[in-house]
Amino acid sequence: MLVVALPITSDDHMQTKTLGSEGPCCEIETILNHLDELPLERIEHMEDKIKGLGNGRVIIQRDFDQLETELQEARTQISEFQREQIRHDDEIVLARVRTSTLEILIEDIQVRHRSDMKNLLNKIHKLKNHKGGPPPPDY
Repeated sequence: MLVVALPITSDDHMQTKTLGSEGPCCEIETILNHLDELPLERIEHMEDKIKGLGNGRVIIQRDFDQLETELQEARTQISEFQREQIRHDDEIVLARVRTSTLEILIEDIQVRHRSDMKNLLNKIHKLKNHKGGPPPPDY
């Protein structure tokens, strides 16, 4: 049996943890999610190193440090993408708020216009009915 100990860093994702009720599924999912972010060449390189362990090769600290650096770079890139996505989402929300405000304004203008048109038509109707005399007082 071969045991490989990863260096413990300040990053909680890299530390060894005791499995609770979540079991190994969550850890495997975390690893798979990270592997999805790595370039194919890098994954193949890691596979070669893992296969080499069976042949008696040892992964040295430098390799772990390099992997740790690449992982940190990937996390930084993911954080940047998330910030960009949040900014984009904020722009969408702002555009929706503006659209909603404009829709409300248009509806208010239409209601006011219909009211004005109704009042105008009523006044025209009153004037037609009272051609000969003075116009009736407005109520």
